[in-house]
Amino acid sequence: MNSDGQLYVETTENKKLPLLSYCSDKNEYENFNVNNFSEIAIDHVISMNTILNNSKNEFKELKKISNELRKYLKKPITYKKLISKGTKLSDNKIFTNTIDIETLKFEFEAILGKMDLQLMHTSHNNFKRAKD
Repeated sequence: MNSDGQLYVETTENKKLPLLSYCSDKNEYENFNVNNFSEIAIDHVISMNTILNNSKNEFKELKKISNELRKYLKKPITYKKLISKGTKLSDNKIFTNTIDIETLKFEFEAILGKMDLQLMHTSHNNFKRAKD
């Protein structure tokens, strides 16, 4: 980062190239300027919600877990409720023994294969989040 806040990346040839941040409200890239490093966000290029929704029919083990969780969750679904019910479900040996661990591992690896991450300014990330 230089004195005016512009971020750069140094290449293997020792060249400094300016970083750009994608601004989805303008649908363009602009110079990546920050006042401090806390203004840098790491975000999914395609949201996890989109990846999972587009892939939901591919993953039978994840779907089995999701369906079992939904049986016990009442709306509104909160993070606290999800953690509580998820812990109870993971302690349920009868249920966990029905999960094919190798298939589940393959499903998570397939999701990872669809994920790309990018650096972006937090203000751009907040705008993108509001659209999702």
